[in-house]
Amino acid sequence: MKELNGDFKNEILFKKEGISISINSEVRNKELIRKISVKELKNNIAGSIRTFKFIPEGMEFEIPVKVSLFIPDDKIPIGVKKESLRLAFYENGSWKILSDSKYNPETSSLVASISHFSIYGIVST
Repeated sequence: MKELNGDFKNEILFKKEGISISINSEVRNKELIRKISVKELKNNIAGSIRTFKFIPEGMEFEIPVKVSLFIPDDKIPIGVKKESLRLAFYENGSWKILSDSKYNPETSSLVASISHFSIYGIVST
């Protein structure tokens, strides 16, 4: 367990292929937590650079979880500035950018807090 941002204690819950999810250690539903997975979709949804499905879809968190997505340089389209990258979720045919989403140049990662599992994408603003 480690402290992130001084707000609460988090545990790394999922870590695979450059994607990590950290969850508040106070979360009690450990059985459901074991079912967590993230899949990158082969075909991106229009408007996204990369698209991911967080499973189980629809899972909600009373306390948001922290998501970190490593973004290799070769996955960023030519002309797109890294600082413009944001994480967004797909809802009703459009991307909704997460307000705390930001690119961390030290880790080449996009970091954000999410309160539910759904379709998420890396978008450029």
